[in-house]
Amino acid sequence: MPDLDASFFIFALLFGALMGHGLGRNAADRIATLAASLSCTVVGAITWMVASGGTQPEIAGASMATGGLSTLIVLAVTGRRTAPSHP
Repeated sequence: MPDLDASFFIFALLFGALMGHGLGRNAADRIATLAASLSCTVVGAITWMVASGGTQPEIAGASMATGGLSTLIVLAVTGRRTAPSHP
């Protein structure tokens, strides 16, 4: 089992930031991406809190909560782009 150390959280934060940068930036996709990221964060946080230490559910919950929160923050900061218009 991997430990929940600094490298674990850095990886989860960077992965979530990458997802937040790439997903849901178009207006049509934004609500679905925000809802999925929020659900992932909540489920991950609950799983992380109730799981036994050093188990796979704890690691998955920590990853989901950290990455989901990072995704939400990047989505909030970067906003949305307009879809390209074709002539």
